[in-house]
Amino acid sequence: MFIGTNPNKINIFTKAAIAGKSIDEYPCTLYLVELSNENEKFIKIGITTNRIYQRFHENPYELKIHYQFKSNIEECLKQEQEILKDYVKYKYNPIISFKGYTECLEFNILDQIKNVLTARNGQ
Repeated sequence: MFIGTNPNKINIFTKAAIAGKSIDEYPCTLYLVELSNENEKFIKIGITTNRIYQRFHENPYELKIHYQFKSNIEECLKQEQEILKDYVKYKYNPIISFKGYTECLEFNILDQIKNVLTARNGQ
């Protein structure tokens, strides 16, 4: 039981320790989502140990999930960082800041990234 602590705000290292797993064994989801409002539309790649909708419950944008891949934290983080590095010229800075805003990309490369992720992971 987590007395005085919100279990959704605990970091991955603490979650792994509580579960009795090493960090690289802890389950994780790599996701690609579309975020939008009346003024802008963009995509975000990221990782979470929670459900995707739970991860974005305080986000100021409308959310649409385009891709998700479940693996361990090491594999998910590796793929996230590779995509961000390979597509750095498409980096997008949202008008409204939120947790994870630095991992956003222009909307026009959505299909390209989905294809890369699908080819890598077979989903």
